[in-house]
Amino acid sequence: SYWNNTLFKIKIFSLVNLEKIVFLDTDMIILQNIDHLFEYPHMSASDSGAILFPEWKGGINSGLMVVKPEKSVYEGLLSCIERAYEKRTKNNLGFGDQDIIKEFYPNWSKEEHLHLPETYNTMLGYGGILKKANIIKSWKEIKVYHYTGSEKPWNKGIKNHIIIFLKILKRAKVHSNIDLHIYKHYKKTMAKLKI
Repeated sequence: SYWNNTLFKIKIFSLVNLEKIVFLDTDMIILQNIDHLFEYPHMSASDSGAILFPEWKGGINSGLMVVKPEKSVYEGLLSCIERAYEKRTKNNLGFGDQDIIKEFYPNWSKEEHLHLPETYNTMLGYGGILKKANIIKSWKEIKVYHYTGSEKPWNKGIKNHIIIFLKILKRAKVHSNIDLHIYKHYKKTMAKLKI
């Protein structure tokens, strides 16, 4: 049921009055200007998390996508819903927008020109993993940070923040200072804005 809430994303493909959309999940923090993504082709995205989970390699992550809305694409995605749902539930897996998109674009993994680096969609705790893999040297190389999961730095409560720290430490194992720097940067920015 958690992923069912993401199905609204399919609707962005129907916004044909717009030439191009750079879609970001609402739990992402932009750390660098990404306006240049409007020059990228339709369905540019990353396979975020593939370093830690090799089975994700080549699988589109819909957290950040460049979309050129078209009616035929939207209708095609709608026609894939039932097929994607059946495949996922048959294997007792969750179901969401990403599964529909993967079903509609089965060859995305082979379209290398559409693959954005993970720095455009670095998931919670993965900054340290990117550093360990020598993809980045500093948190300042990350363009967009994605606070995946139900805990967000803007949620109140000490338990929420402890869980974020534990996820950072668990996922990164080493070099977790990258993710902690991003967390501190966010907190400092919000304090300056008095939010």
